[in-house]
Amino acid sequence: MNQISLLKPSRRDYGKTCRNCVHFGCEYDLETKLESWVCERFPHYGHESAFPFSFEVSCFEPCFWFTIFAPQYNAAEDVIEDAFNVFRKRLESARAGSFQPVTVL
Repeated sequence: MNQISLLKPSRRDYGKTCRNCVHFGCEYDLETKLESWVCERFPHYGHESAFPFSFEVSCFEPCFWFTIFAPQYNAAEDVIEDAFNVFRKRLESARAGSFQPVTVL
C-alpha cells in the first residue's frame, strides 16, 4: 500500500497533491482582506500561477487531519495524540514499502 491509502476516502481524489499536503496552507491579509495559498516548505511556490498544484508532487507529505487516522476535531487531546502516533508509524511503514493494513476504531 502507499500513502494514498492513508487518506480519507473523500480526499483520495486529490491524491499526492498540494491540497492533501501538510505543508499547504492559507494566509490572510487583514489590510487587503485577501487570502493566498502558501507552501510552508517551498514558499516560492505561492508565486506560481498554477499553485496549488493539481498534479502529484514529489515533496508531498500527507496532512494528519486528512487521513483515516484523524479523530473528530473535538476529540480529547490524548485521543488525538494516540491517533497521531499511529499515523506517524503507518506513514513510516508506507514510506518503507511495508505498510500493513490496520483497523481504525
